[in-house]
Amino acid sequence: MFGDGVGDEITSNILRTTGYPEALTALMCAFIAIIPLTKIPLNARPIINMLEVITGIHQPLHQQRADLNNAHSGSICRALIKVIVRILTLVCFLVVAILFPAFDSIMAFMGSALCFTICIM
Repeated sequence: MFGDGVGDEITSNILRTTGYPEALTALMCAFIAIIPLTKIPLNARPIINMLEVITGIHQPLHQQRADLNNAHSGSICRALIKVIVRILTLVCFLVVAILFPAFDSIMAFMGSALCFTICIM
C-alpha cells in the first residue's frame, strides 16, 4: 500500500491489499455504501424545508403536536405530500449526479466566484 501502486482513494487501496481479514473488507464495503445513504438526505434538508414552505405543507411545531393528538385526514394527506416532495427532491439529485458527474466542481467554482464577488462588493 505504499509507493507507486497507491491509488487515489484509501478505500480502494485497502480493498486491493492482501492480508486484511475478509470480515473487515466486507464491513468496510458496507460502511462505504452507507455513507451516501446518510449524507444525501442530510445535505438535502435545507432544500426540502424550502420546498415544503413554498408548497405550503410546512407546519409549525405547535401544530404538529396538536395533529399528533387529533389524527385526521388532513394531516395524513400533508404527510403523504411531504413524503412525495422528499422522494422527488432526492430523485432530482440523483438525475443531476448521473447527467453531470462533475457537478460538484461546477458548484464549487460558482460558489467561490459568488463569494469572491460578495467580498469585492
